[in-house]
Amino acid sequence: MKEMLQWERQIRRLYNEIGKAFRASRSPEPFISISINIMKHWGGFLQRLLADLTRCTIPGRQMNVWPRIVDHMIRENNYFIEVLEILQKMRC
Repeated sequence: MKEMLQWERQIRRLYNEIGKAFRASRSPEPFISISINIMKHWGGFLQRLLADLTRCTIPGRQMNVWPRIVDHMIRENNYFIEVLEILQKMRC
């Protein structure tokens, strides 16, 4: 839980910085490579979390939906990285 909260703070800081730049009509270019780096590390964290969750069993025959949620988050993260990399190539 502590690591998840650290990620939330780091991503929120980046989001706020990008929001300030947008409101000031500044280019998003400086944030693209930073965002790619952060999201790739976030993706690694999610992969480890998914591995941990899929090894977990829940007593009482309850459905363990958490691995599916994390898997969805991984796919969304990868999609976002692809978009950022396209933007980065367009700026060259």
